[in-house]
Amino acid sequence: MKTSKIRALTAVLLAASVFLLTSCNSSKGGTATSGQTVSAPAVTGTDPIGSGEIDIKYTDFDKDTEVSTDAEEIKLSDSGSSSVSDNVKIDGNVITVTVGGSYIISGSLSDGRIVVNCGENEKVRLCLAGVSISCSDNPPIEVLSADKVMLLLVDGTSNYVKDADEGYVDSDDDSDGQSGRANAAIFSASALTVNGSGSLTVESSYNDGIKTKKTLKIIGGEITVKAVGNALKGKNAVAVSGGTVTLTSDGNGIRSTEADDSTKGYVMISGGSVNITTAKHGISSEQYVIISGGTVDITTTGTEVSTDSSSSSDAFGGRPGGFGPGFDGGSGLSKIKSKGIKAGKAVSVIGGKLTVNSTGHAISSDGTVNISGDETYLELHAESTAVRANSKGIKAEGDLVISGGTVIVGYSYEGLESKSGAVAISGGSVKITASDDGINASGNSTGSIQISGGSLFVNASGDGLDSNGNIYISGGVTCVAGPTSSGDGALDCGDNNNYISVTGGVLVAYGSVGMAEYPSADYSTQCSIGTNLTVSQGTLVSLCDSDGKVVAAFVAEKNFQNVVISTSEITVGQTYTLSTGGSIDKGDTSDPVYTSGSVSGGTTAATFKIESVVTGSGGSGFGPGGNPGGNPGGRPGRH
Repeated sequence: MKTSKIRALTAVLLAASVFLLTSCNSSKGGTATSGQTVSAPAVTGTDPIGSGEIDIKYTDFDKDTEVSTDAEEIKLSDSGSSSVSDNVKIDGNVITVTVGGSYIISGSLSDGRIVVNCGENEKVRLCLAGVSISCSDNPPIEVLSADKVMLLLVDGTSNYVKDADEGYVDSDDDSDGQSGRANAAIFSASALTVNGSGSLTVESSYNDGIKTKKTLKIIGGEITVKAVGNALKGKNAVAVSGGTVTLTSDGNGIRSTEADDSTKGYVMISGGSVNITTAKHGISSEQYVIISGGTVDITTTGTEVSTDSSSSSDAFGGRPGGFGPGFDGGSGLSKIKSKGIKAGKAVSVIGGKLTVNSTGHAISSDGTVNISGDETYLELHAESTAVRANSKGIKAEGDLVISGGTVIVGYSYEGLESKSGAVAISGGSVKITASDDGINASGNSTGSIQISGGSLFVNASGDGLDSNGNIYISGGVTCVAGPTSSGDGALDCGDNNNYISVTGGVLVAYGSVGMAEYPSADYSTQCSIGTNLTVSQGTLVSLCDSDGKVVAAFVAEKNFQNVVISTSEITVGQTYTLSTGGSIDKGDTSDPVYTSGSVSGGTTAATFKIESVVTGSGGSGFGPGGNPGGNPGGRPGRH
């Protein structure tokens, strides 16, 4: 977001006076040969994460849900638990499994526990067949030593595990800097798998629900976890491929913490149904979050303000709003810690259905974000009703790449943002509603917005497409319903000799006239038209050729005073008519712009004789009002 927004009204008045005295150029940009072809910078993160070295492996041990006929039986009881197996040690209400194998467990303990402590190369299957365990001073289920452990939820059974809130001690756990503390109702020092078709309910009043110091896999079953800490936590990874998982937590819903090994520290969801309600992050990983299938529904409720937003380097920048501690520099809005999905290196959504309702950013990555896949569906809402928040639909520190699927940002302060890279859309369907900028490449002048395919609709109260670098449009269908305020524009490139390049695709951008910008004739090869006109919300606006064929038409989402249209159907030497009102014979379209059909009725608003790459009504240049934001040297804007 550009920091000098406070100068917007001054810039409008200055630019208007300049226009009265000079012929205003229609766009920012350098002095290159008119119509030259330019290439958008390469982006990273275009290859989806989720295969190769960090792809999860599901072994036969993980997938086997049959209760072995030679499983050794353990019966739990406060009056005296029992087992005939020599591999099971019973000391009061503490039952310890000492040798690998399968064990079928039933019964209840009101204050007891099950412990696995066997050889580091041994595998253990705990078949829970109607178990209820509570423990006041230790994890009710704890794995001290084993190669792998499975909790098999036996078909038709319900199982319940609950700890107490005073905490518990175990000398073998030194995780999270808490030497000597085990801090989960189900705690494992080994890899842990949950599978089966029964149910498991876990309640932790002390800290985490289910935690492993290695990898946690959930393959099947109905798992419900309520925790004051993290609901699910795996240091190396948490992977969900099936089952129904319902998580409620005061911490994170799902958390992975390994930061040093690049093949670990990730959360992967490839199937099943995951429903998360949390006061912190829904899914949080030090490295990667990968969603390739299943259904994921996340709600975050936290309103704690991030401490790094307490100071502002530009107290007078940004959109109008309050100032003071806890506010994001320049925006006048709080940065809320709670995120729907948060990753240290990358978020990759390559399949499945994801719905996020978050008080903070819906998706946030300190690296890249990649969204792809024909069947991928995301619906994101980033809004806090308790605190005025600078919440983004998707925020990436690096490149944000969308190449397929459906992405709906139903509400946000800003829809899509790259802090230091590019926002690149090459496919899919993207719809954004934002109270400030729709798409923002907010880094330095090397950041960019790149649209080469797909369908994009932006409804923004601030800038529609806002890049501190260049904007490249080479394909797809782009429709921007921009601001009604004079301090913003539907299109906004940077101020350091930056430009808007249109070489293909369909572009319709409309909004207020005060800061309007147009494609650069120097860096565009596809013709564009633009003009100032007053149009009311709900009005059909159509550009037709001399035969009355629709080149581009749309229904205004809001009142506007300026419009830019570019398509490959606009050619030099031809005349086009821009009309308002009437009706179009074309039915509903999945794109935000009609590019065929014919219009009945309506009133002619402007005519265009195309003589150059960028044309205003009545011929080359622009009609009355020109481009107040395009004065030589560039207009002041927000960074």
